[in-house]
Parts: sequence; structure tokens; C-alpha cells
Amino acid sequence: MTNYVAAYDTESLRCINGVRSIVKQHQKYNAPATFFLVGELLAQPEMAEELVQLLDDPLFEVGSHTYSHELVKPHKSLGSNVPNDEKLREQIEKSIQIIGDTFHKPILGFRSPCGFYNGIRGETKLLRMLWDNGIRYVSTKLMGRGDTVPSELSEPYWYDGEDILRPIAELPAHDWHDNVLKGYNFCPTAWPPSLPWGYPEKPPQTPQQEAAIYRKGMDYAVGHGAAYYSPVMHPWSIYRFNHEAETVGLLLQHAKESGMQLLNFGMQFRQFMQAHPI
Repeated sequence: MTNYVAAYDTESLRCINGVRSIVKQHQKYNAPATFFLVGELLAQPEMAEELVQLLDDPLFEVGSHTYSHELVKPHKSLGSNVPNDEKLREQIEKSIQIIGDTFHKPILGFRSPCGFYNGIRGETKLLRMLWDNGIRYVSTKLMGRGDTVPSELSEPYWYDGEDILRPIAELPAHDWHDNVLKGYNFCPTAWPPSLPWGYPEKPPQTPQQEAAIYRKGMDYAVGHGAAYYSPVMHPWSIYRFNHEAETVGLLLQHAKESGMQLLNFGMQFRQFMQAHPI
């Protein structure tokens, strides 16, 4: 069975309206989701209080998205301005600590800002920092060839043999970053097309059009027996496009009708561990 794994990169002060709308859609469909938070959101008491109210639900998992959305390694499309080792450690540790303290639970998952074609393979210092801070899976393979969009349909794998104490799992995300698909942010596009189901002719103008684009990836994943399908989505972008987050509801509905199991990343990680023990 192919799973639909919903995740949202919650990375700016503009996010809260989108989080509210996304939560309503997920509760309507009783659908799990992961929210990867930048830690600095929780440094604001009112924001922290509301995020806890919204996300303290068995459906939802919270993970780290660094403290202030800094790149964790050079990016071929977006540049190489990355923090030094001391600042990188702060980005990792400070975020995980404030999220864990705010939600009173261990943080198992980490998503890198922007993402990379080869994830964080070979980034031994970063992998060690993540492991030492309790991270057991990452979602960093979020880009196509040359760190472009969209990202191909990739299967999860272990980072092992990289001089770290224990392997860390990579759970890639797929398809278009929704903010790039809709033209809100720029990132180079892979050419020739990297998706077997093709590219849209133009950005979507309605939730129905946006959902139709993602449904092609969902249907391809199901038809080819992929472990899961998970696009890269952002609450601020979702809300800007449609205040009711109708795209989210349409995708959850299609996933259920397609027989997909609805999971968050923590649940998918546990499935992966059972199927590929180390």
C-alpha cells in the first residue's frame, strides 16, 4: 500500500492563519500530518500558545525546521551562504530544545530549509549534531537534479557508514514545492522534465487546479507501488492561495478514495524501520 504523508514547513510569522485552516481540514478527514516548525516562532509567547492549542492533537507530529530557517549546507541553486559550525549547532540545538520544551515531547524529525538533491549525505558533522539532539529521521532530499524543482519520487533510505553513532533515516519529499508551483517564490526548474507524469503548462489558479496537479503524482505513486507520496507544502502559501486550504482537503479526499493510508512522517518512519531494520 502506498501512503499519503502530509507535512507542512511552518517557517514564518505569516503561517498561523494557514495552520488554522490546515488543521481544520485534517481534523475533518481524521488525517495525520507533520508540522516542521522553525524554533523562533515559539520564542513569541502568543504564537507558541496558539500553536500548542492547534497541534497538541494525536493526529499531529511536530518536527524541527532549524531555528531561523538558515541553510544547513551549500545549495546549488540558492547559494552557499551557510552558518559556520557554531551557528549551525545553534540552529539545530536551539530549535529542537524550544520545540521539545514547548510541546513537552521528544522531537524525532528534522526537515532542512529548501532541501537538496542528495539530501545531507556526507554531512558528517550535521548528522552527528542531529543524532546527539535526538533526531532519528530527516527529510532533506527535497529537490531535483542540481538542487532544482520539482523533486523526483524517491524512496526512503538510511544514512549509514558516515562515521555517526547510529544510522539516521532519510524520508524524501516529492513533486513541487507549493510556493514555487504557484509562483510565490523562485527556484530553477529541472529540464528536461524530471517527473514521469509531466509538468503543468502554467501555475494553478484555483484549488481544484492545484489539486489536479498533485493528484498526478499521487496516482503515479500508487500505480508504481511507491512507499509513500509527500509534496512540499507551506501554510503561508496555502493560505495566500485559498483561505480555507481547500487544496489540502481535496488531496486528503483523493488519497482516501485511492485507498492510500494517511500518515505523518513519524508514522512513516516507524513503518520504514519495521520494513528495513538496521
